[in-house]
Amino acid sequence: MWKIKNYLEPEIFLLQNIFLEKRISGCLIIAYFFQPKKSNDMKKIIKLSDYIAERLRDKYGVKYIFMITGGGAMHLNDSFGKTRGLKYFCNHHEQASAIAAECYARLTNKIGVCNVTTGPGGTNTFTGLIGAWLDSIPMLIISGQIKREVSAYSYPHLKLRQIGIQEVNIVDMAKPVTKYAKAVINPYDIGYELDKAIYLARSGRPGSVWLDIPQDVQGAMIDVGSLKSFDPKEIVTKPDLKLLKKNQNIWRKLCLQLTMHLPHYFSKKNTRM
Repeated sequence: MWKIKNYLEPEIFLLQNIFLEKRISGCLIIAYFFQPKKSNDMKKIIKLSDYIAERLRDKYGVKYIFMITGGGAMHLNDSFGKTRGLKYFCNHHEQASAIAAECYARLTNKIGVCNVTTGPGGTNTFTGLIGAWLDSIPMLIISGQIKREVSAYSYPHLKLRQIGIQEVNIVDMAKPVTKYAKAVINPYDIGYELDKAIYLARSGRPGSVWLDIPQDVQGAMIDVGSLKSFDPKEIVTKPDLKLLKKNQNIWRKLCLQLTMHLPHYFSKKNTRM
């Protein structure tokens, strides 16, 4: 539509029917055609925790989140609670949340999602986490973490066990019993890390995965179009030739022992009629 700006004599303009009569006499007229950009061309700025909730819902069909609220995960708690299409269950404690997510995945063959806070909130989940790891259950645990400025993640050269309140290096604790455990330090890595974690949880032999997200990263505003994307082709499974050769030698020895003892097992003396 046409917008007319007259900074000196606005009364000289008359709009009759569909004709615009413009009189220019000692006045400044600026006429321009304004057309708003289409939504596809506009940047989508969104809070990181909202992006996680919507991504889980839209791409992976997640409907239920099992969680315990906590200060270290406040943005995640808020996003999971307000996102339409997601229903959250606050259990009695984190152990129950992890076991509920594991059981949900076990019964539905869909990925179970558990959300906990930092420190003991994360360590309390290990019973359910290990259950998913041992029984090949696809489960994602998203834990909150203290802000980066007071986190040991930001000062690896100091070799400290803890800097901030209620901080623990949950990633290194979770690595032995997960297929993938990662701390998301750069907000623009969230798309890559989330997709990679879920891909690994469901591919090959399924299992548990873990993402640890600092509080200030959860609340960061991000441009969805600028996020780093994950390509499953990045993960190439190469056979361990040394392990394969070792296993072949073990099988050869086992078969040799069996063939040596089979005649004895099936002899008349040891056969019961």
